[in-house]
Amino acid sequence: MLKSGNENFTFDDKLTDFQLNDFWKWQASDLLNNTLRGALAEFIVAKALNINTNIPREDWNEYDLLFSGKYKIEIKASAYIQSWEQKQNSKIIFSINPTRAWDSSIGYSEISKRHSDLYVFCLFTEKDLKKANPLILDKWEFYPILTMELNKCFLQQKTIGISSIKRLCPTPYNYYSLRNTVEKLLIIKDE
Repeated sequence: MLKSGNENFTFDDKLTDFQLNDFWKWQASDLLNNTLRGALAEFIVAKALNINTNIPREDWNEYDLLFSGKYKIEIKASAYIQSWEQKQNSKIIFSINPTRAWDSSIGYSEISKRHSDLYVFCLFTEKDLKKANPLILDKWEFYPILTMELNKCFLQQKTIGISSIKRLCPTPYNYYSLRNTVEKLLIIKDE
């Protein structure tokens, strides 16, 4: 169940003077942070695909989002700039490492593989730290690629660079065109 953020911390059955929102602001305001940027990209793609975000995000699933109740989607994010000072822009690399699925009742599966039907590679394109605002959706490019295509071209490869992604998906999609493109790709997958 989602929290509102207005919940107070308590001590000795008494309300403190700080709330969950205070923690969220402290913990999650640096949207350029690598870990947080990945979760933000998942949220942005979920919104673009009209996936219900009224239930909390689950960590440790074998995929990030479930589209139309059946399609597993993996979200990967990268950016040219980071939250720390850099001498040059970061090289754009995404993880595509096959993994072992986790199930709390049986533990890890024995087989490493890519568990999703589709990957969406999300690139935050801003290169000026002073202008960087990941909330500006115009600054994101999305590269949806069917997992079967990744497997065909990069079966056991652990990472993929932007040039390889652009060979499989030459045109980046924006926030508003992403859903239609994902739907078309998943139709191709089902054929």
